[in-house]
Amino acid sequence: MASSVLPTIDEVRAAEKEAQRQAWPRWVISAIAVLSSLAAATLGAHRLADIATVSSSIIFLAFILGVLIGIPLLCLALQRWYQRPFVDSRLLHCAHCHNRIGYLTCAIGNCSHCGRRAIHLSDTPSSKPMTILQFNEAQQRVERHTNWIATGGLAAFFVGLAMAAAGVAGMESPGELSLLRGCALIAGGLVALGACIAMTLLLSTLMRRYSCSACRIPFSRNVQSVPLVIATGNCPHCGQQVIEDPLHGK
Repeated sequence: MASSVLPTIDEVRAAEKEAQRQAWPRWVISAIAVLSSLAAATLGAHRLADIATVSSSIIFLAFILGVLIGIPLLCLALQRWYQRPFVDSRLLHCAHCHNRIGYLTCAIGNCSHCGRRAIHLSDTPSSKPMTILQFNEAQQRVERHTNWIATGGLAAFFVGLAMAAAGVAGMESPGELSLLRGCALIAGGLVALGACIAMTLLLSTLMRRYSCSACRIPFSRNVQSVPLVIATGNCPHCGQQVIEDPLHGK
């Protein structure tokens, strides 16, 4: 197949976003179906367990066996149904071997299964390519800041929980709640909630700063991204060159 008819990286990413848009409602429906099945199974088992007869014991065991077999089969069927938009999308598969296009293919343009060209990458390099030294320093800096944010956020979260626990501790009756304890309970809840929100926002901002200058997708979005960037010199999301001296070229 000629390279002129190969899909571009932008077309592949657009197809992936469209598949994700179609898959999200399926994921929600699947989660509701599984939770409903578990709830129905729990309720049915509880009612059968209250009947103390030999026949009911046999029915109970058969019911448990049916649940143990039926729920995994339901999860498998729902998983295949959820993945159907990704399976049906022609742009998300190699035109030669029909395997799913992954991050490595997006970084180098060649299929990671058959080795043939699967995606047409842009020849325009990133506006600010980094050296490997700069990339590793940025990664270490992000990891260090992430540890600080996580430590401070978790500390503030547990302080808020302690304040809320102190607000309800020592009450002589469930209905008794003094003004001071009420303020401590509310303040503790706000501190814990604020710690979670602040930690999420700070980590999100930090990840955006450690991202590709072309597509702005964080390199830490997937655990495979950073090794692929170092090995290929290209972004595994958009295929743009982000490192000017990849290790494989030295």
